[in-house]
Amino acid sequence: GFDVAHPSTRFMAMLKPAMSAVIHHGGSKPILMAVPSKKEAALLAHDLQVLSESDEVGGKSGSPAFLKASREDLAPFEQQLRNKMARELVAFGIGLMHEAVPEQDRLTLTKLYVAGAIQVLIVTHPLAWSL
Repeated sequence: GFDVAHPSTRFMAMLKPAMSAVIHHGGSKPILMAVPSKKEAALLAHDLQVLSESDEVGGKSGSPAFLKASREDLAPFEQQLRNKMARELVAFGIGLMHEAVPEQDRLTLTKLYVAGAIQVLIVTHPLAWSL
């Protein structure tokens, strides 16, 4: 367990084990990660973006490890996304949903995740219950 009382500090302590779990258990399975806040969602998304291009998870093939669709197939969906960060992360196979992401973007990200085009979906706790 994690015996750190401060939520942000506890989250940072849990980040490395979470990344390790993604590397060792993720494979080609879908990964849903629920986080406490928009801030933590952005931190996790950035770390996963870097990880997706590393040799550690197989990003050396020229395509990010978490992207399971071709860039051509993904392009129309990327253009629909209004949230800049969500649009950038989809290119890496990562979806990011928090309260500030427009509803239409959330629907698009959910469709991409369910279809298997993106492997990772990061959501804040309140939104996790709506999936």
